[in-house]
Amino acid sequence: MLAGKPVHFLIPGARKPNRWTRPAKTLLEAFQVYKDSLCGSCGHSGIHSMDIANSREFVADKAVCLGCQVREIYRDQHEDMLKTAKGLKIYAVSNMGPVYEDDES
Repeated sequence: MLAGKPVHFLIPGARKPNRWTRPAKTLLEAFQVYKDSLCGSCGHSGIHSMDIANSREFVADKAVCLGCQVREIYRDQHEDMLKTAKGLKIYAVSNMGPVYEDDES
């Protein structure tokens, strides 16, 4: 992945792929300001979600995260084993990704 690398792929005409240029730093800072403006609970933009004038624009709704649901079902079904397993981490694996079949027929 590109962790720690400059974000030049987002800047047209960037000439220094391994150096942090002023536009790359500005873009990174703008993204951080955006992330910092999001509500920590619901993830909506603070500009919209914290303005009292927009109170009628938001409604409560529910959604089920299928990954969290699978983890919770697993925990319920394997409760005895989980009590004895120290440091066990349970995570959901998505099987919806791209499937590559071997063409060796």
